Amino acid sequence: MDDSVKVILKKTPIYSLTISLNHWKPRIWRRLWIKGNMKLNEVATVLYLSMGWDGCHLSEITARGINYGDRTIDPPDNLLEWTDYTLYDIAKNGLTQFKFYYDFGDGWEMTVKVKEERKLDPKASYPVCVNGENAGPPEDVGGHPGFDHFIKVMKDKKHSEYKELSEWWGDDSFDPTYFSIDEVNCLIQDKETFQEFVNNK
Repeated sequence: MDDSVKVILKKTPIYSLTISLNHWKPRIWRRLWIKGNMKLNEVATVLYLSMGWDGCHLSEITARGINYGDRTIDPPDNLLEWTDYTLYDIAKNGLTQFKFYYDFGDGWEMTVKVKEERKLDPKASYPVCVNGENAGPPEDVGGHPGFDHFIKVMKDKKHSEYKELSEWWGDDSFDPTYFSIDEVNCLIQDKETFQEFVNNK
């Protein structure tokens, strides 16, 4: 490895982020490789898109007891503007995990484990999803109880609420085990589409 590449690695580390939905079994998780120079609002976009969400709700990152989010929407005093910070800013000095919150109404809380990947090619295309399992909850499903109820109803076409929920969902089926790396990467690696999500959250 020549000196120029070593400098790039030092300035822009690549992190492996493993995001898991808390308080839910079977585990819903994703593994993503992200450059350290990505702004935290963009990191949040990668995280919620990987779970199948479109960013129509507020989200927040909490690392080492410090909260980062969008200060343009009625922010609490202790919230730092996340466009002012990068993933490297919070991950340096040995951070092993942080919390990601999405949709304070449904109350989704996720643990994101952090690991610096020193052997990855810094010139490869990032962010990228490399692994994961199970479908994320639909938007506005009603938190953990609502998601559990939704899964049960969608498995039973004779259920009294099946017609209503399938129309709400927009499909006549829901597979809680479904996950597609390709679909996630189509969203997070298409620069134009990804930026639309960042700008229109």
